[in-house]
Amino acid sequence: MTARNRIVGIIILVVIGAIVNECSSADRNSEGTITTQGELDAFETRIGDCFASLPSDAGNEETVEFKTLNAIPCNEPHRWQVVHKGYITNIEEYSESEIDNQASTICENAYKELFVSMSDARYAEYKEAQSTNFVPTQKSWENGDRTVDCLVGSDTTEFYTSILDS
Repeated sequence: MTARNRIVGIIILVVIGAIVNECSSADRNSEGTITTQGELDAFETRIGDCFASLPSDAGNEETVEFKTLNAIPCNEPHRWQVVHKGYITNIEEYSESEIDNQASTICENAYKELFVSMSDARYAEYKEAQSTNFVPTQKSWENGDRTVDCLVGSDTTEFYTSILDS
C-alpha cells in the first residue's frame, strides 16, 4: 500500500466516522447507560434508554417514521423510556395489523411485569404515565427488522428518574 493510498484510506475512515457520529451523538458509558444528551439512531435503542420527547407529526395519530431520537440521561428531565425490547415472530410477510397485534401483546406483558415489580415510590411517580411502542416499518421489515421497543412515559409530564430503578 502506498503512502497516497494510506492517506486516502485515513480520510475515508475520518469521513465515515464523522457520518456515524452525526447519526448518533448521544454518549454511553461502559455499562451502556446514556451519559450525554444527543441524537441516537433508532436502531440503537436499549432497555433503559430515556428520551426528551418522541418524534411526532404535529399531533397526527398516524404512524410516524423516524431515524433518530433525542436521547437523554434518565437522571435529567425526560418524557419517555424504553422498558422492554421484544421481537416479532411467526409473521412471514409484512402486515401492519399483525405486527401491531403482536407488539401490543409483547408490550402489555412487559408493562404488567414492570408495574407488579415497582416500588411504591416509583409507582407514585409513574402512575399517570402512558405507554407506546416502536414497531418495524415496511422498509425496515424488508431489511430484517423484527424489533419492538416498549416505552413508558408522557408527552406532557417530565420524569427525573428511571422507571426501572427499584
